[in-house]
Amino acid sequence: MKYVGIKTIVSIPILTLVCLLLFTSLSFSQEQFKMDENTFQQFTRAKRMFEKGQVFFLKKKFKKAEPSFKQCLESFPQYSQADYFLAQIYYNRQDYVTALEHMENAQKNYSFMGNLLIAAQHKYFDELRTELQNRKSRLVELTLASDIERAKKDIADLESRLKDPLPVMPTESASYHYFHGNILMKLKKFNEAHAHYVKALKIDPTHGNASNNLASLYYMIKKYDKALYYLNQAEANGAEINPDFKKALLKAMKEK
Repeated sequence: MKYVGIKTIVSIPILTLVCLLLFTSLSFSQEQFKMDENTFQQFTRAKRMFEKGQVFFLKKKFKKAEPSFKQCLESFPQYSQADYFLAQIYYNRQDYVTALEHMENAQKNYSFMGNLLIAAQHKYFDELRTELQNRKSRLVELTLASDIERAKKDIADLESRLKDPLPVMPTESASYHYFHGNILMKLKKFNEAHAHYVKALKIDPTHGNASNNLASLYYMIKKYDKALYYLNQAEANGAEINPDFKKALLKAMKEK
């Protein structure tokens, strides 16, 4: 069956794991997980491999990216972004079964990685506050004007960095659900694909491509009113619409 109007463009959310290399112990309130030194070393190795693969992936050098993502997962199996990128690589190869395996792992570990980012940022801010207090304490001991000026600039920099907002990570990713739905569509698992597109829109109601693909699903089962509703939503949110699909939908509605 031809999936009229289906969009499979993938938007890539990358969880920027800033400052994680600074920390040796992290605990997680939701996951009740303690990152010991050995686990931390595994994670840092995985992060380096992921970043190496990411450079190749964004240049569309997928064959070079793949080994790095796999090495990343060998070091840290919870690294959901590596699974997500591998899912896209296998999707492009039309190996949808393997793509689905990686996508399922990516979604399973997404929340874990979000908690990791948040915990790391909290720890980073704690380190900044400690450093700020230390520099303020040392400031009163300085006598040279140049040293005092430099110390004040460092203090101002720390205070500025502490004003940055802490990250707020959603428990699920709209883009993950959207791409999961695309894989399921290729495997002709239409009901499951529908569920993931609906979840994507629940997380992000402006996800135009998810709306567009729902329009196509409803068109296939001849629920043209719903198809038009989602198509209009897709257009309103900037998705690229197949004009032939829209014509076919409007024609079908007239002939109904």
